[in-house]
Amino acid sequence: MKKYCIILVFYILSLVPSLYWGQAYSQNPDLPSERCTIVLKNDKTIKDARLWEIYLNRIEYEKSGSLHDLLIEKIKRIETFNEIITFGKNYMPLRFSNTKPKYLKVDRPKNSIYVELFGNGIMPSVNYERLFYRDENLTYSARIGFTPIHPKNASTGNFEEIVIVTTLWIPVTGSLILGSGSDKFELGIGFDIAPIQDDQFEIPHPEILGVLIAGYRFEPPGENTLIRISYTPFFGQLGPNLGHIKNAKGNGVFYHFAGISLGKRF
Repeated sequence: MKKYCIILVFYILSLVPSLYWGQAYSQNPDLPSERCTIVLKNDKTIKDARLWEIYLNRIEYEKSGSLHDLLIEKIKRIETFNEIITFGKNYMPLRFSNTKPKYLKVDRPKNSIYVELFGNGIMPSVNYERLFYRDENLTYSARIGFTPIHPKNASTGNFEEIVIVTTLWIPVTGSLILGSGSDKFELGIGFDIAPIQDDQFEIPHPEILGVLIAGYRFEPPGENTLIRISYTPFFGQLGPNLGHIKNAKGNGVFYHFAGISLGKRF
């Protein structure tokens, strides 16, 4: 019985690579399945090809049983029996079927990891962001980060009137990203969580501040670079264990802040 179980396990494991490669090398279902002609800008043609996938700055096509890559900047158009595919601003593919144009789905980065100096994390923070594309000009994003802080001795550069007495700062935000191409505008809202541990509580309890985002994003097409420059004020009630702001009225606060981020999209 043990022998048959081992054989079964090895058989299942042997199927995993074939399933993975089978999925990885399947044609994008949004693309035409029939054979096409790729017309280059130098007026040369690649005939009897099948368009396999469209990426940020290149296409993948199948010809004679093999897959090939071709930069979009070299392509004038792609012709099938029923339609023509051209590439517009920022290599955005546009499909003309009869008289109605429509945008094709493009494999764009859906994740980002970046380091933010100041900003929503108050101190330098490490952040993960997930992107949800609505269309060419609108993207939603959800982000979570963390900032380890040395309690009571934290310094925020020129913002010396802020006194922080927590060991961790967790920004959680959601944003609308507007625009296409390299230059985009970001509007967001969220909150910062600061888990507090003191003598009055046996377990850590959170204190929360609201945060806003209004800023510029640089995302060059065909590259994985991400640069953000943002106005990131925070607002809310500062608890006695979180810290204080000098000259603030009571514990209510709206404090102006800003940050800059550098990271990678994938």
